[in-house]
This record gives sequence, C-alpha cells and structure tokens, in this order.
Amino acid sequence: MVIKLLKATTLPTLAVLKVRDPAKPQVIDRLEGCVPFDTFLEFLDKNSSLLRPRQKVPEVSPRLLQERIIREQQDRELEEAEMIVRERYKAEEIKNAQIKKEQEEEMKKQMIEEEKRKRKEESLGAEPNPGLDIATISFRMPDGKKIERRFKKDKKIEILYDYVETLGLKNF
Repeated sequence: MVIKLLKATTLPTLAVLKVRDPAKPQVIDRLEGCVPFDTFLEFLDKNSSLLRPRQKVPEVSPRLLQERIIREQQDRELEEAEMIVRERYKAEEIKNAQIKKEQEEEMKKQMIEEEKRKRKEESLGAEPNPGLDIATISFRMPDGKKIERRFKKDKKIEILYDYVETLGLKNF
C-alpha cells in the first residue's frame, strides 16, 4: 500500500509526506534507488524547511520528580486501601445475607413448629367433663409447676405427648 502511495519504481525509496488526512497522505518529494551520500544530504537540506523541529522535553527538577514519585505511591496506596474496603464491604454483605437467610430459616422453622402445635391442639379438642370413661392426668413441669387435665380413656397415649408439646415443652 505504501509503495502504491509513493508510486515507487525502485527501492529503497525515501519520501517526505504531508499528512492532514490519514486516509489521504500527500507526497511532497521523493528520492528513489541507491543514491550517493551527497545526493541524500541535498534531499534532506532541500526538505528540511518542511520538517518541524522536535520539541525539547523540559528538564524535570529533582524536587518535582520526587513529588511525582510520592504522588504515584500515594495513588497506589489509595487504590489498595479502596480495594480492601470493597473486599470488606463484600464480606459484610455476604455475612449479612447469610444472617438474613439463617433468620428466615429460623422463622420458617418456628412457623412450622407453631402450625404443628396448633394442629395438635386442635386434635386434642376441648377438655372433657369428668365421668367414668375420663382419666385425670397430672403433669409435673420442669419449673415444678403441676398441671392437671382430663382425657378420655379410649384415646392413645400419643395424645398425652401431644398435650405436653402444646404446652411448649420439647424433647421430654
């Protein structure tokens, strides 16, 4: 593509280009083939007015250089500190999410237990009136309190366990 642009017929080719639009650079002058050194220098002298002198890079004072180094170090330390804070924030979010999940699971478990207790309470029904087919049972609670309740004699022993569970006792 460059050879087509320069319309070079022999190599090496040296050219001075003017580039205002990168899509269409303009060839100002060219030197083709192996030429004597004097011809090469004349080419450069002839086109030197077209060349812009290279801008000198201003010399940096040691104090300014030290300030730049310190600023770069501070920027790195700031980035590290921000990264640590972000990591802590993420860890805190994960911890909070886990706590929330555990609380929700505990609430769900409590709701299930409460529903279970209500079902057992409903299956017990009302306390029957005293009679021949009724037994009065006394329960001694862990705090020393005594609770009595009447049950029908034809019921299974399981109903006693259900009753104790409705009182809020577990693992008895």
